[in-house]
Amino acid sequence: MGVVTKYGSAFQDPAVKPADPLPHEQVGGQVHCLRSIITVDTTDDNGSKYYLGKIWSSARVCKGPSTIIADATGLTGIADSDIGDAADPDGLADGIDLSAANAVKSPLAAVPVAELNNPLWEILTYTEDPNRELDLYLTIKDDADATCVIVIELYYTMPT
Repeated sequence: MGVVTKYGSAFQDPAVKPADPLPHEQVGGQVHCLRSIITVDTTDDNGSKYYLGKIWSSARVCKGPSTIIADATGLTGIADSDIGDAADPDGLADGIDLSAANAVKSPLAAVPVAELNNPLWEILTYTEDPNRELDLYLTIKDDADATCVIVIELYYTMPT
């Protein structure tokens, strides 16, 4: 045991490597936010999809600041919601319970911390980068019992 000095992925040890620019996946790049507001109505049934927006396939998602928030009503009766795309409908979040009033959850609940450095296309189980925007959506897995407004903020980085 002893005192050590270690370098995170966003910092290069100057004694070991010359000061070359670090790749985007190590330093993060420019931060963006996909912010989407949707309304789930009492007539919406199991399997209903709500398109949230598009994010480029090479984006890196940011788990910490990203949130999904239900209003004071909550998604009464819906204890299972997923977030993903057509290739992997629950690739970002699987089984989100938004039934409580003012519920705050992560729209990236299904993404292990070890995969956060991976581009979105890898997280959503593509075999190669499609090099395009991916449509993301929320799917409810139960019938809605009340009308609820949901705000989703999904932060991600892109190369500068």
